[in-house]
Formats: sequence, structure tokens, C-alpha cells
Amino acid sequence: MRVKVKLYGVYFLILTVLLLLKAPGCKSSVIENSNPEGALLNYAGCKGETPSTFQQQGKGNINQEEAQECIVFEYNGSILKLKHVNAWLNCCPGEITADIQFQDQSISITEKEAVLGCFCNCYYDIDYQISNLSPGVYTISIRHGSEVTFECTIDLASNRQGEICQ
Repeated sequence: MRVKVKLYGVYFLILTVLLLLKAPGCKSSVIENSNPEGALLNYAGCKGETPSTFQQQGKGNINQEEAQECIVFEYNGSILKLKHVNAWLNCCPGEITADIQFQDQSISITEKEAVLGCFCNCYYDIDYQISNLSPGVYTISIRHGSEVTFECTIDLASNRQGEICQ
């Protein structure tokens, strides 16, 4: 009888240790650092103008203040939303896409038209979202081909939203 009690005790001890090893521990509330990822969300444009208007009047019926190129941003602690206001692209671009690259504290966005379908340009507003971005100071460069068309620096540690125009 004593042998059975000892065996049950040993089995119970082994079972308890195994259950404790399998039991889930406390999960860390620290978010793992992932690499930033960017995406073009949406674009709207030709700002109501037609290709023939642009061919006749250069930049159409938009006054100088309305034609100002800007970056509008909003940051929530890990997601940066950017709007490139008045990107100057072809009137008939097909699909507009973007290549977004990250290097250290730099964000480089290269905007591309699928086709140059017309002999004119017009203004577009292009929305981007960048996820997994830590607070800090970033230089944002927007390119069209190899040419930098807009560049600015934003401090996401102290400014959660803003507008920068050139």
C-alpha cells in the first residue's frame, strides 16, 4: 500500500511540473519593433480640370495658392498618414503607384504614372499610410523619376499633425 501512495505522489509531482511548464506566462505589453511599411491608399485629381484646359492654359484655372505643393501629416504613435497635395503628374496617368523606401530616418516616396497618356499635366492629391513607424525626426523626399520634387523634415516626437508647403 505504501508503494502505491509513493507512486501516486511521484506521478502527481511530475504532472504538476509538466503543467507548470506548459502554462502560459505573462505576455509582454511591449510592441515588437517591426520594419516600417508604406502604402499608397488613394489618389484624386486632375482637380476638376480637363486635358484640353491644361493644354491651352499651362496649369489650368488653379491660382498660385491653390497650386502650392504640400504634405499634410497625422501621426498616432505607430501609423503616419501622409497626403501629398498637388502632386504634378500627367493628366492621363493610367494607374498612379508609388515605391516607398526607408533608410535610417529617411522616407523616400517615388510616384509613378503607368502611362503618359496625354500631352499635359495636372494636380493630384495622393494619400499614403506608413505603419510601424517609431516617433522621431524624419526627412520625407517625394520623387518623380529620379528628380526630388518635394522634401521636408517632420518631428513626430513633438508634432502629431501638421502641414508643410513649398
